[in-house]
Amino acid sequence: MNVNSHLSDIFLIHLIIMKKDLYIIVFILLSNILFSCNTYQSQNTNRTHWKEKIAENIPLLGHRNWIVITDKAFPIQTKAGIEMIYAEGSYENVLSFVTDQLNSSTHIYGHFYQDKELTFLDESICPGIDDFRLIQDQYIPKNKVQYINHESLLNQIDSISSFYKVLVVKTNLVLPYTSTFIELDCKYWNSEKQQLLNDKMQ
Repeated sequence: MNVNSHLSDIFLIHLIIMKKDLYIIVFILLSNILFSCNTYQSQNTNRTHWKEKIAENIPLLGHRNWIVITDKAFPIQTKAGIEMIYAEGSYENVLSFVTDQLNSSTHIYGHFYQDKELTFLDESICPGIDDFRLIQDQYIPKNKVQYINHESLLNQIDSISSFYKVLVVKTNLVLPYTSTFIELDCKYWNSEKQQLLNDKMQ
């Protein structure tokens, strides 16, 4: 075997190794790109999934159903009548979306309840609570909110979920006693009309 032939063989082997290494590098790069795309898609899906779930539920919900928009520490429930969604977004985004859905609905509107404990919180013991109130005032008129003890509201949810669905939307809010409880009611009927009907039926 002459020297030139031997060098050629070495060169070919080197090219094969380099080509193999190049395939490995390309494979790794493509794998990373695909993983990044899938991760982004998954994260993007999670960001919009809660909106889709709420929008899907709105036509099904009616009189005596409840929607609860909660802070992050709200406990998961075991009752079959309670469905919990984790929204990877702010309380403001969720409240804005839910109120928009209710305002545009033709069949339901909401009675709003907050924890009575919230009225006693201030910046000295709960920093950020004033900003929370400002956000809430943008979407719920103050005269439309009723304040009830936290335990009483939880008991109400526990009781009502035995017969009617409760949709809980959990946010990333980390302030206590800030959950918003919304009791749904019929938009095209009211207590006055019901009383007139009752009078006619007697």
